[in-house]
Amino acid sequence: MDGDKPAFAKEIEDKADDIKDNLKHVKTEEKIKLPTQEEIEAEKNENKESDTKGSGS
Repeated sequence: MDGDKPAFAKEIEDKADDIKDNLKHVKTEEKIKLPTQEEIEAEKNENKESDTKGSGS
């Protein structure tokens, strides 16, 4: 069935193969650190304490 493809299709496939061969492996790094469960709980407790202090006036 490859014989049914137009000539430019083979050229595109060859170029795509060349590009794939020249790709470099990249190690991804997470730039935004998500908070841990403990950090979330600590912030919730801080917010509760500040809310109770602010409502007393």
